[in-house]
Amino acid sequence: MKQTSPLLRTLICSIAMMMLCFPALASAKTLTGTWEAQSISRPDGKAKKLPKHTKIKLSFSKDGKFLFAYYKKNKKKPSKKLKGTWTLRGDVLITVEKKTQKTETMIVSFRGPFAMLDHKKSILKIKRIR
Repeated sequence: MKQTSPLLRTLICSIAMMMLCFPALASAKTLTGTWEAQSISRPDGKAKKLPKHTKIKLSFSKDGKFLFAYYKKNKKKPSKKLKGTWTLRGDVLITVEKKTQKTETMIVSFRGPFAMLDHKKSILKIKRIR
């Protein structure tokens, strides 16, 4: 049997490490759904609680862009303050913090329109509700 080349071996190892280090990126379909916003915090540590029952719908477009839309409880239309569907650009980091059978808490760190507190890197903490 022929041995694999060092370059191919390095490539396979690096892909495997990426999938281990970033499991959320490997399973984008599992992140699609409805989540409830808990808080948004700035890099300086100050956290701001979002309005109660602010729902966030997460989805991924075909080209891999991360899309999300905001909805308030018992309203079909998005709330005025958080209106619209946004596309995240720049630094996007998705990490699943807690995972049980019923709930899942996810932290999304990014720069962009939703980083409304100081237009720098903000952390959005959300919990799966559906």
